[in-house]
Amino acid sequence: MAAPATTPITGAPATAASSPAGAKPSIRSKAHRSHEDIPTTQMRKIIAKRLLESKNQLPHQYMTVEIEMDNLIKARVEYNERSGSKVSVNDFIIKACASALQKVPEANAYWTPEALKFNSTIDVAFAAATPAGLLTPVGGD
Repeated sequence: MAAPATTPITGAPATAASSPAGAKPSIRSKAHRSHEDIPTTQMRKIIAKRLLESKNQLPHQYMTVEIEMDNLIKARVEYNERSGSKVSVNDFIIKACASALQKVPEANAYWTPEALKFNSTIDVAFAAATPAGLLTPVGGD
């Protein structure tokens, strides 16, 4: 079976100003694409449902900051060499989040229609990929 004919896309997309009247930009045929279906496990279904519920039902606030990580990466390498452990950059970020919540307990809260709830403990969840699916272990106090 011959591969489907495609028209490669090159350069910037055609615009009305750069295309002849009525001409359409070239597009690649989707006929060459394939995929593999992997049946979802009950765990993956629950994870997807919970993530969607979290995103849709809980208020979110996004903040960004640029951080120079050179010193942290150097300290991580030195620590791993000294201790024989394998500590990741993510481990440092999780620890920093927990430390920030200790220093600013007002940030360790969540909103409900009845009240702003302040937590008395610090729990940090993180995503961990496993062959069975994504898990979110929680590191507590």
